[in-house]
Amino acid sequence: MGFVLGGPCYAVSSLADDLDSLRASGMQKVEQELFEDAISDFSVVLESRPDDTLTLKLRADAHFKVGNMFSAILDYDKLVSTNAKDFQYFMLRARAKEAAGLEEEAIDDYAQALNLKPDLRDAYYQRGMLYKMAGEYEYALFDFKKCVKLKPSSELYFLTGYLESRLGRDMASLMYLQKAVDAEPNNLTYALFRSRALNRLGKYSDALKGLNKALSKNKKNPELLVQRGLTLHYLRKYDKAIADFNVAEKIDSSLADIYLYRARTLVMTGEQRQAVEDYGKLIALKPDYMDAYLFRANIYLDMNSLHAAIADLTAYNSLNQYNFSIYNKRAEAYLRLGLYEKAVEDFDQALELFPEYGRAFYYRGQTWLFLEDPEQACEDFFASLELGFSQVSNEFSPSLHSACK
Repeated sequence: MGFVLGGPCYAVSSLADDLDSLRASGMQKVEQELFEDAISDFSVVLESRPDDTLTLKLRADAHFKVGNMFSAILDYDKLVSTNAKDFQYFMLRARAKEAAGLEEEAIDDYAQALNLKPDLRDAYYQRGMLYKMAGEYEYALFDFKKCVKLKPSSELYFLTGYLESRLGRDMASLMYLQKAVDAEPNNLTYALFRSRALNRLGKYSDALKGLNKALSKNKKNPELLVQRGLTLHYLRKYDKAIADFNVAEKIDSSLADIYLYRARTLVMTGEQRQAVEDYGKLIALKPDYMDAYLFRANIYLDMNSLHAAIADLTAYNSLNQYNFSIYNKRAEAYLRLGLYEKAVEDFDQALELFPEYGRAFYYRGQTWLFLEDPEQACEDFFASLELGFSQVSNEFSPSLHSACK
């Protein structure tokens, strides 16, 4: 009889021991990185103990390890619902949501964690990174500045300086980037961004000193060489700038900025054909970089290579149909080629996008004269005068005054 009475208690105790052993087995499998097997063990335990917080967390973590983010989120949901005042579960769920691509929901969870623990640096950091990736720079900056106050680091100084620069606040950017460089003098990325901030502020000599120092530690860093070349360009030391660009090209010819900045420098030295070649290399690397077509078109216009200019302006236009000046430039090229009907079409497009563009009225007026339509020409000339375009004021000859009466 005693055996019968003790049976159920023994069975319960035995079951509890079995479940504890099974959970321990699952934990051992996690250590061995046998996550799927561990999940099976934890799941068996949870069938009998659905509210077992430790096992539920262990299974959620194992789901996360194998990339089953939505299963992990479901487990973290249960943990959050039963432990609503524990910031750690909000952090874990935020991490899983972030990995699942649910960035906005992850941000909400990081916010919940911060409500429970306002000095949680990791939550500010993770949320700041999500805001940064989403282009919400002001929000990201707020979070990184919180991190800096709680525990500064060279990375946080850099991130804060970077965001200040993206928001156009170059003095603030330089302050944080300088702190990043001071904290980690051998970090070439920090030195590179600091020099960019100095250049934007017009402090070219200071930028050059910093770049020379950085390059003394790594003479073959192509990005630093390009940045020093650009700085030398600003200082009007064009030959030295070109020399840096040339060295950078030998090290890494796939770096697009080499050709962008060298082309600009070559234009300043009057070497337009070489600049055209560099824009060609830039376009080969970045065919969707529309400004390269515009810059090269401007050179072609100066060289009177009008067909080539029109081709580049058309390529730009295929990437951006809303820049009125492109239509106007192409129209003027057509005008110079005597393709008057095409010129009128492009002037029309320019004026549709910018109805107060006096230059377009003036040159369309010139085109109407070639098309022997003085009435239309006069309308455009007077429109240009009313808009204050100076060239028409200077060139409006007495004969045109007479024709427009």
